[in-house]
Amino acid sequence: SSRIDDRETREEVHDAFEDWSDECDADFLTNFRGLQALIASELFEAGECFVRIHRRSPNSGMNVPIQLQVIPAEMLPTVQDLSQKAGIEMGIEFAPDGRRVAYHFLAAHPGNATTTGNIGGRVVVPAEEILHLFRPTVAGQIRGVPHTISAIAKLAMMDQYDDAELERKRVAALFGGFVTRDAPRCFNIAPLPRSRRALAFLTRR
Repeated sequence: SSRIDDRETREEVHDAFEDWSDECDADFLTNFRGLQALIASELFEAGECFVRIHRRSPNSGMNVPIQLQVIPAEMLPTVQDLSQKAGIEMGIEFAPDGRRVAYHFLAAHPGNATTTGNIGGRVVVPAEEILHLFRPTVAGQIRGVPHTISAIAKLAMMDQYDDAELERKRVAALFGGFVTRDAPRCFNIAPLPRSRRALAFLTRR
């Protein structure tokens, strides 16, 4: 809106965007700035993120009948389903000329153990409704790479080391010992026979 010369029109566009930013989330959880933060978090963790554009009815009462839905990367499986038709690679359907035609998302989140119904099903979304956000680093790359991929192996080893060190400390704390010494001669205590000494020890326990 800053490129609009007319001041009145620029302010109208700015006000319309501010109104839309409060109702742009398709999940009705946050606003436009919250969606930006969520997308940034997904990009750092998974290296990619999907945003679906929902076009609402003009009678929906919204200032701008468009909403955005952030879809995490794990909703688009990288493993090929043998029941799917050819031309689908890592969940993305391609046309013969290489254009992206559709995205085959899971119907339910794979980590949701309470989901019932269409578990393992797919939802095919046209490519024109999806914004696939990722940073390609090599030619032909079709999916994103987590920013922390180079450190994941070392972090896993550090985690195993930390667990092993805690276990070593726990086992070391289980060992005990007793320090004994002879009674002073001034007490003049006669030693018990071995059998009576064992009996006295068991009695004290």
